[in-house]
Amino acid sequence: MKKMILSVLALGFSSSVLAANLVTIVPHIHVVQAKMSVSVDKFCVDGDMLRTGMIADVCTDYSNGEEPRCLKTKKVAVETSRYYQTERCVEWGSGEGELCKAYKTVTITRPLTYTYEVYESTHGDRVRTLVDSYDYTIPACE
Repeated sequence: MKKMILSVLALGFSSSVLAANLVTIVPHIHVVQAKMSVSVDKFCVDGDMLRTGMIADVCTDYSNGEEPRCLKTKKVAVETSRYYQTERCVEWGSGEGELCKAYKTVTITRPLTYTYEVYESTHGDRVRTLVDSYDYTIPACE
């Protein structure tokens, strides 16, 4: 059985072809300090932290020039807080095409349960039909 993983990081998901025409959409969590997205099944819960046990090399210094290259790296744990802050629009412009006029900082709690979706893919992956879904809960770290 062939296994292929396609990352769709902009959406925070990946898809794995598990059989000739079944595709599973796997949710991801973006880990900012490690500059990567990781599938939820790689995490465990340790208090307010989601940990993977993985270490990533992250570039901290780049060369100047037309083709910058990494000069120095540091090792960082691939982990993230269950909580993060983001800006949300609290007042929209009234005219056509107007954008947000006022923002508010809100704290978001990452969920511990995520839904995997299984699709049947036909017509060269142009048509997908949902055939199953199931919940996955991130376990406690041991």
